[in-house]
Amino acid sequence: MPSPLTIEDLGQGDWVGPVEDPEVLDGAPRHHWCGAMSSVDYVDSHRIDEQEAYFGNGQTQVIVRADRYRPGDPYLRDRFDNVRFLDQCVVEAEDGPSGPVNSAAVRREPDGAFVLESHVTQSSHDFEITVAIGVGEEWFVMVEVSHLEGTEAPDALELLDQAVANVSSLPAPDEED
Repeated sequence: MPSPLTIEDLGQGDWVGPVEDPEVLDGAPRHHWCGAMSSVDYVDSHRIDEQEAYFGNGQTQVIVRADRYRPGDPYLRDRFDNVRFLDQCVVEAEDGPSGPVNSAAVRREPDGAFVLESHVTQSSHDFEITVAIGVGEEWFVMVEVSHLEGTEAPDALELLDQAVANVSSLPAPDEED
């Protein structure tokens, strides 16, 4: 299975992955509480490749997704522009569909990447969930890192940079007739 990240990219730890089904990982499942995330996470017919993978290290989980578009495809820019709706998540942060949201913040990094960071209680555990989103010339890339509050985890922004670099080095697909 192609994956925008490797176990080596994740750093120290006893990582499992990449796997296609997050249910095989240890730890409680995590769910997006932000309804506005659907405008970012949608799958459209304009993408020409998708790579998605899940990794786990005990209660720490990493999800990475990269969708490739043809060079200059306006749908790539439109999709990234939808990230601005994540500001609505902060307003919705009082209570999510799977548990209370203790805090949430959205920020834009100097390089243009967006970061949604939330602290939630799910399945009787307090988690920190960080979603980092960026684009390359042809790629829309999203990395989510979730872990128990107070434990070490990979940095979502660093993983995003690595995933963008990894997929950007892939050869262009053959043109269809």
